[in-house]
Amino acid sequence: MERQTQPSDDQIPALELLFSEEQLTNLFDTHLPIEGIISIYREYLRYKPESSCLLLYRVQTQDQTHLVYVKAFSDLAKTIKTSNKQSRLSLAATHSHVVSEHQLILNRYPYDDKLPSLEKLSNPKQRASVINRAMFDKNHDLESQLTVLQYKPERRFVAKLSFSDGSIAVVKTYTQERYNTLSYLYLKKEQSPFGRLLGKSDKHCLLIYQWIEGKPLAMQTPILQDDLLCYQRCGEELARFHQQPPSKKVKPIRTKQFLHLLHLHSQSIAQILPEQTALTTHIADTLSALIKTLPKERSFIHGDFYADQVLVNGESIEFLDFDNLCTWFSGFDVGNFLSHLSYRMTLGLITRNEYEQLEAQFLAGYRESASIDDNKIHLFTALGIFQLIYHPLRFGVIDWKKGICALLSRCCYHLDQVQTSEAQITIDQSLPQLTKLIDPSFVQKLIEHQCPTQGSTLANLQIEQAILIRSKLGKRALIEYQVNAENQPDMIGKVRAKGFDRKSWKTQNALYSSEFNPKASDNVQVPKPLFKLPEQSMWIQEKVPGTTIFEPFCNSANKALSHQLAFALYKLHNSTLNLEKTHTLEKELSILESNLLQVAERNAQWQARIKRILAWCRTVSKTLSDSIQKPIHRDFYHDQVLVHKHTLYILDFDLCCMGNPYLDLGNFIAHIQEQCLRIYNDADYAERTIKCFTSRYLLLSGNSNKAHDIDVYRVLSLARHIAISQRIPSRKKYTLDIISLVEQELRKTLL
Repeated sequence: MERQTQPSDDQIPALELLFSEEQLTNLFDTHLPIEGIISIYREYLRYKPESSCLLLYRVQTQDQTHLVYVKAFSDLAKTIKTSNKQSRLSLAATHSHVVSEHQLILNRYPYDDKLPSLEKLSNPKQRASVINRAMFDKNHDLESQLTVLQYKPERRFVAKLSFSDGSIAVVKTYTQERYNTLSYLYLKKEQSPFGRLLGKSDKHCLLIYQWIEGKPLAMQTPILQDDLLCYQRCGEELARFHQQPPSKKVKPIRTKQFLHLLHLHSQSIAQILPEQTALTTHIADTLSALIKTLPKERSFIHGDFYADQVLVNGESIEFLDFDNLCTWFSGFDVGNFLSHLSYRMTLGLITRNEYEQLEAQFLAGYRESASIDDNKIHLFTALGIFQLIYHPLRFGVIDWKKGICALLSRCCYHLDQVQTSEAQITIDQSLPQLTKLIDPSFVQKLIEHQCPTQGSTLANLQIEQAILIRSKLGKRALIEYQVNAENQPDMIGKVRAKGFDRKSWKTQNALYSSEFNPKASDNVQVPKPLFKLPEQSMWIQEKVPGTTIFEPFCNSANKALSHQLAFALYKLHNSTLNLEKTHTLEKELSILESNLLQVAERNAQWQARIKRILAWCRTVSKTLSDSIQKPIHRDFYHDQVLVHKHTLYILDFDLCCMGNPYLDLGNFIAHIQEQCLRIYNDADYAERTIKCFTSRYLLLSGNSNKAHDIDVYRVLSLARHIAISQRIPSRKKYTLDIISLVEQELRKTLL
């Protein structure tokens, strides 16, 4: 899978710049300015697809650390509007700068127009005045030092106040909107059940808490016995917390509103990971349906409970951060706590064994004083994990897409453990075994039982994690199995709803056994098939290294890659595969017609243009020369080719059959052009490399007069992208551009 460090969003022009250390360093140095930058480190990200992206950076110079946040917009008007608002604030001239050509704003702490009290808190004299007005005890020492603990730009700021008399406090300030939603009316000195609030200021949206000494709960490997006891005490304390009688002043969570926000969250995930749209929607629907079945509950809950909110001081356990104090299901706190542990396990920060020990100790402690059934634990753990989906992207996990897929898989695992009155929840009714196949222990036993002849290979095999990488509900799924075994690569499981894909398994075995393996001197390979599990409609192959070929193909000035790709396809077309199925031109046109007519039926405004495109496609297809029958991939495009150093890996032979080899070339080129249109706003962006690729293939095949055939299949594939763009929500906005491109290319081909 391609490793990602940033989201892809062509609606925000400066998005790529936000993740470039070199370009950001130049911007900071030029516009803020910050001189002598040694390093910059990303601390936080907040992203609204197709709207804005905000990143907080810690900028280190020789003798000082600066906090700078950069916010890029999709719309220049938003940038100008924000700039006009900011220009009215006193620090704007020295701490903020609008870079209009990039549609972004640079803000240096303490400037933050959504948190205006930061300016006063950062100034010792103004801070003393604010603290004096806010403190319940007016005789408190006012001289203090401020140490930043947490800063979420335009949201929240938390700092340590160290007073000259040796006392310590915590000050928290919020946006006006967020402050209004807090249960701050309940958090008064004489009423608070926590006894820690020292002051508050409604004017400055500010709360002051007494400092609590202690160490956080351990969350790093190795976990010690004393750590396990702390988790047990934490569970006991949470149960006692839930048993406090709730006040009417504490706001309840409205289940209907919460579930509405849950579905909005699902849609947001689909925008950054469109290939998992069906799965995220299914998870949101399942969570919603299960929560609706629960009896109403009005327990006093923390609302954002996880290990970072807990301090251990000797034998005592202290909770922090009551910003989300509310009433709802007590299981929400329990599940949220476990979901954060599960998140750490999923990303490899603790082992599965450690997670299971911590979970067991925490629940044992909780059940000492309160009851909670396994169904609620699994349900609210799944909910908590689903709410953490953005975290791999937000906090800079390198392969954040894979991290999100792993979290979605954990959601599915927990949902499958929930027993309902009707039946067990499954990810996909057409693939009822799928939830079992993302259980590592189940698959490990399955392989050991069904593949005894591979015993020596499996002797040290331990599947640590199963990640549902892709799922097309009702059709197929792709699962990555991460293993903990020396010299054993991770594995990929391919599941098909219609049953075991005998043809695909046979094809890949035949290719690997012939000339597509590590012994090949030409460095063109396919992944090694490992095990077939027909009863589970799955077979497993080795996971191969590499990144998809799109970016290096489009942006490399070296002809070697395009030449090697042409050879890889030529090698496949001239392999000795014995394939039963044949794909004809008539079938290709029939599929195209079926797909485009569906688009026309749903979009009356395009009917005439689509029908004309179909007629032109029929016309250009008649200009093809006699069909050549070769083994073809039939779904050959850039995501099906991984490049690793000097090796190319061809993936996914599900549609492999006999057919015209120029279909593969045309399909590949059309996919490159369509993605270049979306990313670079230029379908011809990779034209030079494409020409190098096609000319090399024609030279290898000895058919230099077949360029027209490649072009015809390219246009037919481009036309199919009209329908593809309508199936993928994030691509719908490009449909008109694709229609215009297809019309333009058809006219050129018809000349």
